Formats: sequence, C-alpha cells, structure tokens
Amino acid sequence: MRAYVIRRCILIFPTLLAVTIAVFLTVRFIPGSVIDLMVAEVSAQGGLSNHEEIAAQLRRQLGLDVPIHLQYFRWLGVAPQEDGRFYGILQGNLGESLWG
Repeated sequence: MRAYVIRRCILIFPTLLAVTIAVFLTVRFIPGSVIDLMVAEVSAQGGLSNHEEIAAQLRRQLGLDVPIHLQYFRWLGVAPQEDGRFYGILQGNLGESLWG
C-alpha cells in the first residue's frame, strides 16, 4: 500500500506538467488572432491605419514577442515579467478579471 501511495505522489508532478502545457498550448494556438481583433478595435475607435505598427506594439505589450518557452514560464510564474516581478498561476495571480 505504501509503494502505491508513493508512486501516485511521484506521478503528480509529471501529470501537472503535462496538464499545464496542454492548457497553455490550447489557449495559445486557438484559431484566430486576438491581436487582429484588438487592432481592428483600435483602428475603428481612433481611425488609425498603420495596422502592422499597432499589432507589433500590442504583441510587445502582451509579451507575445518573446519565444514560446519563455511565455510558458512567465505564464506559470517561474520567470520574471518585463518589469522584473513574478506573476502567474503558481504565484496565485489568476488575473485582474477574477477580482474586478
């Protein structure tokens, strides 16, 4: 019985890792681009026509201009954000929309 419990406890870590990777990749690679929707919204409000510049600025602000592995570690909360602080699911930060 003890060996069974130990095996199950050890298997928690790879399972959680696989689940977090699956969730991150599912959210990251869904069809359609949020950036395109945001650029269209900004363009409609302000009448701006430089879509590529707005898209690049939004990607930088959202942290989508860094490699995918760094995005994953930032999402987890084990790599610092651009401001040097740690945010993410392991830090207890579930997003502003949850609290506001």
